[in-house]
Amino acid sequence: MITVITPVYNEESNIEELFSRIDKAFLNTNQKYELLFVDNGSYDKSLQVIKKLSKENSQVKFISLTKNFGHQGGIWAGLYNTENTSIIMDSDLQHPPELIPEIIEKWSKGYKIVNTMKRKDKDARIWKKIFSGLFYSIVNKLTNLKLSSGQSDFCLIDSSILNIVKKLPEKKIFLRGIINSLGYDYAVVEYECEARKRGKSKFSIFEYLNLAFDGIVSFSSLPIAIFFWLGILTAIICLFYAFYIFVLFILNLILLDTSQPISNLFPPGWASIIIGMLFVGSIQLIGLGILGKYIALTLENVKRRPEFFIKEKSE
Repeated sequence: MITVITPVYNEESNIEELFSRIDKAFLNTNQKYELLFVDNGSYDKSLQVIKKLSKENSQVKFISLTKNFGHQGGIWAGLYNTENTSIIMDSDLQHPPELIPEIIEKWSKGYKIVNTMKRKDKDARIWKKIFSGLFYSIVNKLTNLKLSSGQSDFCLIDSSILNIVKKLPEKKIFLRGIINSLGYDYAVVEYECEARKRGKSKFSIFEYLNLAFDGIVSFSSLPIAIFFWLGILTAIICLFYAFYIFVLFILNLILLDTSQPISNLFPPGWASIIIGMLFVGSIQLIGLGILGKYIALTLENVKRRPEFFIKEKSE
């Protein structure tokens, strides 16, 4: 049995077509399946459409969350409510269900993880294409992850891997990073990402930025280290600048007419204020860097808040 998990947020116009295409895709395989819709706090008729499908088709299941817990929260709600090998895909039809037979074929060859990679993205949002490449480049440089450009959460996870992932103690906010960090061999299936047929994307640029930041922070302490060394560098520059002011002051005393008041050369208190501000600022950066390091390490071990809350579910 394979569970297809798809988070839904205001996708009433796409749900029936998604089910139809998934059902047809599984006709080309020897696998039984169930389709698990995760309603992520939709305020349109998505849940009603899902319930209707569930009554008419025994393989359709659903979970309704109390509110929108974000794309990752919707995915984890589905993963925590199945023990089966799972295929994760979006409900906006940009992840083609017709790819399922090829994904399952890779899985049948022994791969416990099958990732997908966009060969061509027809999404009209130019900022998304630019940001996507930049995101993967930054993440790979700042972490030990080796994510592929164009990789998404459209993937297959074997039940044995799913059990391992669900036992991890930290809050799970970046699925593809967690799976990659396990170190298992995986297969890759390429596809063309179609443009949206209906509706608008619910993922704004700010949500993409938050996801990227969460991914970096979850798998790297380098940002904190950068702030620490920035504090050290600022302190060094401050010392050199203080030395420069001291030398300049002495040269003015020696080379200029001593009858000229010193107050005309430097405003009273100027040097001490500037040096004091730079010095205190650098010390603060160093202190925050050290403190942040301990906080980051502590948070990784004590994050226990649930990723979602379920309002209702199918039997």
